[in-house]
Amino acid sequence: MVVYIEYVIIDNLVVTALICSLSAKAAGIRVRRLRIIAAAALGTVVAVVLPLFVIHVGVYILITGMLGMTIICIMTVPKGRRIMLRYGAVFLGVSFLFGGALTAVGYLVTGDIYLALTTPFIDFPLGVIVVVSVVLYYICRKFFLAVKRARNTNNYALDAHISMLGKVYKVRGLIDSGNGLYDERTGLPIIILGLKTVVKTLTDGDLIKVLNGQGDSLCKGARYIEIETVTGKDKILIVPCQKFILYSGRQMNTMYEVMVGLKAGTLGSGVEALLHSCML
Repeated sequence: MVVYIEYVIIDNLVVTALICSLSAKAAGIRVRRLRIIAAAALGTVVAVVLPLFVIHVGVYILITGMLGMTIICIMTVPKGRRIMLRYGAVFLGVSFLFGGALTAVGYLVTGDIYLALTTPFIDFPLGVIVVVSVVLYYICRKFFLAVKRARNTNNYALDAHISMLGKVYKVRGLIDSGNGLYDERTGLPIIILGLKTVVKTLTDGDLIKVLNGQGDSLCKGARYIEIETVTGKDKILIVPCQKFILYSGRQMNTMYEVMVGLKAGTLGSGVEALLHSCML
């Protein structure tokens, strides 16, 4: 069998670099590209040279473990022991994830689990290892970003009770530093509330009014205003809030001078309202 060394180098460089980069993102640490390149280069050199020698399986495992520790040091020194341990744990998990995915690809190619575990990557169709690794990297990257955003959202999300339109709405609100809306007529801060939260409590007549753009007749003080958004200008219905209660741990803050803007569409994962920046 003819082994093209450039294919071995490319496969190992890409896979190791993706594992190192994804581990850093999942561990929440910033790493320079030069470190990733150095770690990938070291892993590739070992992967190319090691098969040239006949060694005991125990020695092979020892060398592989030392390689992993060296890569972890390259990626984290001198950031501290806690970061090193965190990155090391994530690196181990991501490595197993990639190894499992590539083993699954091997099973699809060979049709036998033993062959999938023992067949060198060089025997796989050209480009398969790289393509699978890149796809897996982007899937995992999106997943980790979604988890991070959800965690950040929960850190700034608070429970709130909004009394308006004769009802009390219990919502989960996100303190949004970008929401600096004030009602020009009254000077009151405007909380953005998802329209779907209110729609399910409206009567058929009031619902028809809202859908026909006649929501300003829902109650006294209700009217439409124009606001600036990241996508351009938008028109929302604002209604007076009789009482607004914000819960922060065991503390309860009550406000009476607040307007509520009803906006269609989603405001964020697990969030029903965007609170005003003055509530920070």
